[in-house]
Amino acid sequence: MKWIQFRRMGGKAFLIISGFMLAGCQTPDLRPFRDSTAQIHSSVLEAKDLFLEEQERVKDLVPDAAKATLEKQIEVFKTNWAARVNVMESMVKYASSLASVAEAPDKSKTALEGVGQSVSELAIAAGPYAPAVEGAKDIALELIDLANRVRAVKQLKKAVLTTDKDMQRVARILSADFGIMRRELEDKQSSIRNLMDDPLSQQLQARRQVEKRVGALAEKLTENLRGQPLNNAVGGFNQDMSETQKYLEESDKWYLPHKARVELAERQLTEHVKLFRDTEAALAQWGKAHGELTRALQEGLAPDWTLLRQSADRIEKSIRKITKQDDKP
Repeated sequence: MKWIQFRRMGGKAFLIISGFMLAGCQTPDLRPFRDSTAQIHSSVLEAKDLFLEEQERVKDLVPDAAKATLEKQIEVFKTNWAARVNVMESMVKYASSLASVAEAPDKSKTALEGVGQSVSELAIAAGPYAPAVEGAKDIALELIDLANRVRAVKQLKKAVLTTDKDMQRVARILSADFGIMRRELEDKQSSIRNLMDDPLSQQLQARRQVEKRVGALAEKLTENLRGQPLNNAVGGFNQDMSETQKYLEESDKWYLPHKARVELAERQLTEHVKLFRDTEAALAQWGKAHGELTRALQEGLAPDWTLLRQSADRIEKSIRKITKQDDKP
């Protein structure tokens, strides 16, 4: 909490200020806000292919009766995703236009027109997006009204105050949307092993039984070593293990590649879920950062972008890790 306090020391009054006050009419640096918004946008673009990748992976594993339903869901997703991208692109333009106003106050009139234009584009983008997500009813109409009000604004501070409520709502809607998709991926994450194992269920069950037999033979050897000569105990163990070992070596030809595919799918899903979770959190933080900017402008303080930048950086790290993982042979 920013505060100002007078304290008397030795008969003199001292002004103690907590927080960073902006000198005179100096405008805040909004480049971190602009850049973080662009990073979140990159995640939205990346997330489409990742979500489709997981849908296609599951489609290849489900029974034929379920394939048609899943294919319809994929087509709906593709259509809705275009709307998500358009909304996010408008938010990037909005953040960039605010930064332009702050960077060139002497050209604020032209830059503020850019703010109004970006809100208009956001209203247009929200039209097809709103029906696709929960809690987005009437958001497009609200943004159209907002665009008209922003066009009449002459100052950065007034522009941000005017847009704050609706921009925070847009961020919450997008965050909740990514939360829904993240939970869908988590469902796939919990079931992918069973789906991939199902076509080989009989072979896997047989192998598990043989592996149990190996464990039982090892226990038997331990017991025999206590009461028999070494050669007798080991000889009996080797004889019992001979056929078992042949089976395991033969089954390794299909089992080890299958095991590697399952483990890769689980690793990829873990990273994909993380990116969606990071994006969900970053969008929520974007809304909070917009509120922080509003308060900072009202109080003449420099906004604190720390949490927003950290959220955006987590997204960038997640994307790099996924890209590196996908590049592996």
